[in-house]
Amino acid sequence: MMKKILLVLLVVFLGTLSSYAQSTTSLRGVITDSSGGVIAGASVAMASTENGGVRTSVTDANGVYNFPQVVPGTYRLVAEKSGFAKMTRTNITLLVNTPSTLDLVMVVGATGDVVNVQAEVSQINTTDASLGNPFSEMQVRQIPLQTRNVVELLSVQPGVTSNGEVLGARRDQNNVTLDGADVNNNQNSGLIAQNTTTGLGGYQGSNANGANINSGFNAVLPIPLDSVEEFRVTVAGQGANMGRSSGGQVALVTKSGTNNLHGSLYEYNRNSATAANTWFNNQAGVARQPLVRNQFGASTGGKIVRDRAFYFFNYEQRQDASGVAQVRAVPSDSLRQGIFKYRMCNNPTGPGGVCDPVNDQIFVQDISASDIQAVDPIGKGVNTSMLPILNQYPSGNAPSFGEDGGLNFSGFRFNAPSHRSDHAIVGKIDVHLDRAGKHTVSFRGTLADNTDDQILAQFPGQAPASTLRDNSKGFAAQYTAILRSNLVSVLNLSYTRFGQALSGVAGPVLFQTSLDPLQNPYARPLSQRLPTLNPNEDIAWTKGAHTITAGFSARFIHNNTRSFANSFARYGYGATELIGLGADIDSALTNFMSTNPMRFGPNVGLADPVSVTNGMGAILGLVNDDFHTDLFSKNGTPLPQGTVQARRFIEQDYGLYAGDTYRVSRELTLSFGLRWENFRPPYEANGYQVMPTVPLNQYFAERNAGQTQGVPQNALPNARLKWTLDGPVNGKPTWWKPSNLNFAPRFGLAYSPSGHGGWLGKMFGTGGAFRVGASMVYDRFGSDLITQYDQFGSIGLAYKANFPDSYSFSTSPRYLGSSPTLPAPPQETFPYQPPDIAAIIGDFEGISPNLKPPYAYVFTASFAREIPGKMTLEIGYAGRLSHRLLMEGDVYTPLEYFKDPKSGITWEQNAAKVRALFDSGLTPAQVKANPSLVPTLPFVEDMWPTLANVDVPGSASANYFMCVYNDYGGSYLDCLHALDRNVTSSYNPGQCLTVTGCYTFFPIQGSSLPTWMNSGTAAYHGLTVSLRRRFSGGLSFDFNYSWSHSVDDGSAAESGAGEQGAAIQNIYNTKEFRGSSDFDMRHNISGNALFELPLGRGKPLLQDVPRWLDMIVGGWQASGLTRFRTGLPTTVAGGLEYNANYWLSSLAIVTGPVKAGVHINQNGNPSLFANTSTSNSFADELPGHTGKRAAVRLPSFFNTDMGVTKLFKLPWESQRIQFRAEAFNVFNNVNFTNSSLSLTSPGTFGEFQGVMEPRVMQFALRYEF
Repeated sequence: MMKKILLVLLVVFLGTLSSYAQSTTSLRGVITDSSGGVIAGASVAMASTENGGVRTSVTDANGVYNFPQVVPGTYRLVAEKSGFAKMTRTNITLLVNTPSTLDLVMVVGATGDVVNVQAEVSQINTTDASLGNPFSEMQVRQIPLQTRNVVELLSVQPGVTSNGEVLGARRDQNNVTLDGADVNNNQNSGLIAQNTTTGLGGYQGSNANGANINSGFNAVLPIPLDSVEEFRVTVAGQGANMGRSSGGQVALVTKSGTNNLHGSLYEYNRNSATAANTWFNNQAGVARQPLVRNQFGASTGGKIVRDRAFYFFNYEQRQDASGVAQVRAVPSDSLRQGIFKYRMCNNPTGPGGVCDPVNDQIFVQDISASDIQAVDPIGKGVNTSMLPILNQYPSGNAPSFGEDGGLNFSGFRFNAPSHRSDHAIVGKIDVHLDRAGKHTVSFRGTLADNTDDQILAQFPGQAPASTLRDNSKGFAAQYTAILRSNLVSVLNLSYTRFGQALSGVAGPVLFQTSLDPLQNPYARPLSQRLPTLNPNEDIAWTKGAHTITAGFSARFIHNNTRSFANSFARYGYGATELIGLGADIDSALTNFMSTNPMRFGPNVGLADPVSVTNGMGAILGLVNDDFHTDLFSKNGTPLPQGTVQARRFIEQDYGLYAGDTYRVSRELTLSFGLRWENFRPPYEANGYQVMPTVPLNQYFAERNAGQTQGVPQNALPNARLKWTLDGPVNGKPTWWKPSNLNFAPRFGLAYSPSGHGGWLGKMFGTGGAFRVGASMVYDRFGSDLITQYDQFGSIGLAYKANFPDSYSFSTSPRYLGSSPTLPAPPQETFPYQPPDIAAIIGDFEGISPNLKPPYAYVFTASFAREIPGKMTLEIGYAGRLSHRLLMEGDVYTPLEYFKDPKSGITWEQNAAKVRALFDSGLTPAQVKANPSLVPTLPFVEDMWPTLANVDVPGSASANYFMCVYNDYGGSYLDCLHALDRNVTSSYNPGQCLTVTGCYTFFPIQGSSLPTWMNSGTAAYHGLTVSLRRRFSGGLSFDFNYSWSHSVDDGSAAESGAGEQGAAIQNIYNTKEFRGSSDFDMRHNISGNALFELPLGRGKPLLQDVPRWLDMIVGGWQASGLTRFRTGLPTTVAGGLEYNANYWLSSLAIVTGPVKAGVHINQNGNPSLFANTSTSNSFADELPGHTGKRAAVRLPSFFNTDMGVTKLFKLPWESQRIQFRAEAFNVFNNVNFTNSSLSLTSPGTFGEFQGVMEPRVMQFALRYEF
């Protein structure tokens, strides 16, 4: 490692160029005389009013001066030329990453004449095509931010979603730099996998800066607001100097010391007395959430040696002792007593003999323990070992949260204690190595020491499920050298180490579908150290009308993890793993009622079969499911349960660029650039990595080609797969091949006519600009993917195991009071061939060895001009066409397009005919009474002729219908599983029924193998409008609007995707699920404002009042931040059937009218729909196909935060006290979330289960000097 560091430093100091200078800015302009003629040879000096540094330039033949690579700050500009009066411009504010233009007009005068002018630099970019608004130090400090996370200001840029998707880019593609240093989480961008800690309630989801962990606004280091000097976001139109990833480029600059001493002391407090309760807590009678939050600190900056050395220091602490509203699924009081309740009807008219919620009269029925025993297929009845478990739960207080609306499952709302203790230290030193300030060195250090209840208590009285300890740290050094007046070099070297440790639950955990377990099985211990060494150098050379920039950057990343995520088992009742999805227990209950017509009435039907299945699973204590991972050493030795999984992943990223900004004329500037990115494929440092001996893309291609020719899985050349060790430590290639041709061209045009009359002058005014840009950008990828693959796909090192068979209610083991005995791990040697699997188990993960970085073409066009009132209006277009997006497709998907050699019909075509029969109203009862109602199905008769007479006397075709809809609850793949590979099924014990043998359709060694591949594409098009007023006369504001549409094949980012993110719903037709993106916000509005009341001394009103009265009426300021967006699209889950693959249960298709909004439904609950019967407008997806993308739109979102500030000036110069009161969600607007959108719960369909934060107030007292 040290050799690499020294080598990089040597290369950089010898003049290698760098990747990006994200902590600097630039200033340029044209100097003319009063007649408009350019003045060549004028001397221009730019001096910092903060630290005395001076830079000089000389205008060229076109009268142009240029200062590249300038440190953001406030400057004074002096221009001199013989025969002209000296021109001085003061108060020039330059913002980070915001090219500024300041033209000067010199007047004829004698030597010694001086013209002084207060400068106002144009806010319009006339240099390049970049889009994005900067924020000044005042805005950063004064705008009310609920999280006090400065990176979240990215969300108020036009075209940025609340979760961090930037103009169509995935939310893990944002790049955050602090003083030019990489401060990203270089594993997962701070996004947590969907299947891990967020799997159950209690997850807090915030990082060191208080940001939502599932948003794209994350930095690994704490960045206190009082430490930030500048903030700038580039959302599109990136120049060649911007890279690493393709999303928003966030540049932050830490404050520096100045010749004058300055600083602050501050305290921010939030408490319960001024906070509102959540809507659902109020309804459930739960008290307001306890809230005690204190955030306090101090900052100071000043000189060490005047004009030569400066310091800045900020210490901040946050202490929370609060409560967070939680809800858990618990058993109802009746279920705890062994009483089972359900909804039923007589003479059902719904499909498959299920009650129709609109046309049938539905009522609640209950059965006792003796009835349950009679219904139980094995006659055991209520599980006496399970009842004590159910009675450990608290009684529910929110019935509508229960899956069945409170019959057997209820909700329990409570306030879980949440404690947090954060400590942040930021220090910075700046040194001018020479008196002229041509050589400057700065050093910044940041330390964190945070303790946070990351996953809250599962139930009252418990300790937090997981506590996070974060001791991240980061250091950055920067050397700026003005080698000549036209040649500037900026060298950065940074070391950022993300460090965390989470406590968690050890040992096996019992779970039940529809109930939250008593212990959170996803809260497992984890520790991580992720250091990133990031050297980069940037050079700017001005030559005539050209400003040439070039650069180099490197990242050396070591991801050291110690995880217990796979070290312990989860066991219990899982609905989706049941054979037939519970059809046997539903039939048993229906048959029991049918034999008692006097009690239950004639011709009975169930209104909610899935809830019946889940309720019975709980009260009977089924243990049909076990999830555990067999861990092995590299030599195949099994490791005991509880062994930590320790890994060290090595990554290296490199980037080069060169660009030219060519000022063709005073009005036209062109920028050209080329960037090269090289993300080296990662590897595991100790050789703990495996891959299949046959590439999975080849394996899938063989399966897909074979099925179209009627070749069964069992006859394919690679029917069985083997895994072997790979990676450079094992002398083999790593997971995927290097991609060395990632060249990304960039182009920009800026046209800013001036001095024109007619329509051109009216259109552009003074300083207006039209800009267009085109760029190619690459996604950074693979860092989180490999950690997920290591846990779920490293077959031979980490083998996901289950019970050896799949069970129904008739065959499943029952809970006996302790965890079951786990199957013995297999004996292994490499290459390892997993055993054959004939059960609905074996869920793994894969990687295509041909992965390449996703890329996109980004196009921008914008027009900006100043309008009266010191405002700037900008209207623009942004488009993004994304390619090679990372998605997961299940290469173990059954051969659903397998063609019967005799009839030429495929399984999918045959299944469509069967589904059409069911949709026409045909029921299993009708077929049982008259099997001839099912016409001859050639595919069935050819492939499963022995199915005849198995369920009912009649053809194989009739019995296939019964297999799907009577025996397996409408799950086509469960029926196929019974026919194709389940030799223990009741159809023909001991052998499969498929004429071409077992495993004709199914893979031999598992049920699902989702594999990462470059299969996704996306398109984003948006109109953006920004109206800005720079701070003047006591007022500034930003208004941003975007009107956009985003379409893709799947919207999840790689980071945080887990096992079921970024999914290809149908691997045989990857475009079938294409539609509006999950983050498709058609209308998105944000705005912020600062307003100083014009009262008191020095103000327009009451300016002559006595000082004592000025203390009362003067110094008032108001600020606000508001957001509005239209609703996001979402899918509707099906009825747990598996109709496309065994990786993802089915989604729903739309079959009737759907009107979504915010309603109070017939149950009196807030809902997306006016009536739960809207579930009738949806149906399970067709077999072999996908559900409907963007089936409904969720409600719109609106929130406003406001603040009021009172300044008290102290008698001493530049000292003041500030009192601030802020209200977040000031109008206490209720934004409902988590709508129940699953056909498994028709009784609560559409009902909201969550709500965003209610109003919270914050009070602050600041002393500033």
